[in-house]
Amino acid sequence: MRKIAAADGAIGQVLGCHYLLSFSARFFGGADLAARVERESAAGQWCWGGGLSPASHG
Repeated sequence: MRKIAAADGAIGQVLGCHYLLSFSARFFGGADLAARVERESAAGQWCWGGGLSPASHG
């Protein structure tokens, strides 16, 4: 993660958001939901790249 972000900060941010959001089912859902989301995500090769920016105002 750090090596990627050091080479390209934008790609590092997308990867960080992917990791955070892809684990959200584990944090907020039950074991069954987490297993299903992770299975479908892997099978569909989903990119969980939603934007999170503490600096944005709106």
